[in-house]
Formats: sequence, C-alpha cells, structure tokens
Amino acid sequence: MALNVMQFTREKGKSIDRFGSDFVMSRILEHHGDVHIACIHLEAKERIGYHDAVVSQLFLVAEGEGWVCGENDVRVPIQAGQAAFWEKGEGHGAGTGSKMTAIVIESDGLDPEMIMAEKLS
Repeated sequence: MALNVMQFTREKGKSIDRFGSDFVMSRILEHHGDVHIACIHLEAKERIGYHDAVVSQLFLVAEGEGWVCGENDVRVPIQAGQAAFWEKGEGHGAGTGSKMTAIVIESDGLDPEMIMAEKLS
C-alpha cells in the first residue's frame, strides 16, 4: 500500500465568514456526522465569531497565541500547548492579534474529564 501524504495548510483551506468570523479552516476528518476534526488558521486580527457550539468542541492551539471566550464573553489568553473545551450549546469565540493555528475536534461524545490531563484553573 502506498503512503498517503495530505495537506491541511491555510492555502488548502476554505474561508469562513459565518457568525462574523474571518478565518480559514482546513478539514482533516469527517466521520459520518459523529466526529469532525479541522485545522483552524487565524492570521493577525482574524477571529471565530461568537456563536453556540453545535456539539462539544476541543480547541487545541498548535502554534501561536490568541484568546478564547465562553458564555461570559470574557477573553482568556491562550497559547501553543494549551486547549479550550466548550460544551454543546455553549456560546464561544476565539481570535488573535498575531497568528494562531489550532486543531479543533468536534463530537457529541467528548467528555472534558476524559481528555484534559492538566487544567490551568
């Protein structure tokens, strides 16, 4: 079997503008409506507009830094090596003043107690 090498770079992604957003998303996996994995590319001053989570979401910052917010709409700093988790139905958003790349995993089956090894607060 031949090795498959795939790309999920910003250039291969799709511009997203729903909910007042301004970012690029590269799909990595869609598993029969159960699990979705994508790479989010945010350049300086781009953002994911505030909206309710359709399913539970894990937002893993792989590169750069920025902010995330939840129901209270308070911006919390986040950087590479950190993650945010939002429950289904929870209002949330994210953005950066510089650059941030994140892997997003979405699924109704996500349980924060099972996936978070260490919490900041």
